[in-house]
Amino acid sequence: MVNTPRGALSPLALAVLELLHEGPRHPYEIQQQLRDREAERLTKMTVGSLYHAVEKLNRTGLIEVVETSREGRRPERTTYRLTDAGRDAFAERLRDMVGKPATEYPEFAMAVAYLHTLDREDALRQLRRRSIALESTLAAKPVIIDRLTKQRLHPLYWVNIRYSAALVEAELRFVNDLIAQLTSGEISWPGADEPGGEGGLTVLPGGADQRGTNAGTDTDTDTGTDTDADNASAQGRRRGGRGGARSTGEAAG
Repeated sequence: MVNTPRGALSPLALAVLELLHEGPRHPYEIQQQLRDREAERLTKMTVGSLYHAVEKLNRTGLIEVVETSREGRRPERTTYRLTDAGRDAFAERLRDMVGKPATEYPEFAMAVAYLHTLDREDALRQLRRRSIALESTLAAKPVIIDRLTKQRLHPLYWVNIRYSAALVEAELRFVNDLIAQLTSGEISWPGADEPGGEGGLTVLPGGADQRGTNAGTDTDTDTGTDTDADNASAQGRRRGGRGGARSTGEAAG
């Protein structure tokens, strides 16, 4: 079994190997077909990065040269094919990606974590702006899916489009719910009139540091720790330390 830890094969390298499953190709042909199949929606790709990925795959024995040819006055073109080692490495890496949730760092997750640092109206304005952009993105998905359906392509070839639509739909629902909760006052904005004061750890009435409870946890699949809850609690304590937040007992008193 080929040992392919996370990151051993880049997303672009995987895209190249997947295409070479279909048969030998030269890099220019790979480039054109990846663009035709909109692989740039899955991974960043430039001409330089593609040729670098091909060279590295060849150097590590995952692909090999079939022939080098020249047509007329065109530059030489080297055709590559998948090796048995490349086929095994691709399959092993893909199994790992499918079966084990990876720790990813989406930008929006950081944005909502720090949302409280904006003024309330500014935060709402930016959330509404995002909502409009997500609605526009989501509206285009059925058009793409309908076109692919009419082309009678097997659904597994474009299941990633459905996955992408599901993610956008879920994020849009979250953003709209958050806007509604902030607008209605269901979620208040941290301020000086709440325990902890501005710049400190705002604690709702009856609240406390919930480390050790089961509320609002997200367990790390590798370590078994409640990562989201721990990080949020630590972040709050750091703000409390800098801003001189009062204790829960002092707030209640």
